[in-house]
Amino acid sequence: MMNLAELKASEARRRLKLLGMTIEDTSGAELHTRSRQVGIPVAVLGQWHASYLHRGFDALLPSWSDISEPVWALIEQRYTALGDLAEAETLSLSCWGNGGTCASLAPCKIKNVTRPGNTLRDTTR
Repeated sequence: MMNLAELKASEARRRLKLLGMTIEDTSGAELHTRSRQVGIPVAVLGQWHASYLHRGFDALLPSWSDISEPVWALIEQRYTALGDLAEAETLSLSCWGNGGTCASLAPCKIKNVTRPGNTLRDTTR
């Protein structure tokens, strides 16, 4: 498992990737389109976009505080339970090809994950 600084840096890289090519658009005109593509609310993307334009990559670092030992243990337990899914960028329907079970997890109750045209709202539990 990573330490807090590594987790923050990983999250900042994830945010930058979610912003995609919108970082080159200083007007933010492409944020609505990108929001639909990645399933992140336009307000969140807009905040990341503005922060990135003003302060660069460091502005995307989350302001998470120190994490207590019991919480670290819970994070590690859940991270281990997710297996390969913990680092997956997207989840596909092939994850559920085995009777609705994802890797070593209990039966999944998430539906409509990556069907064409679905938004985050379309994904249900």
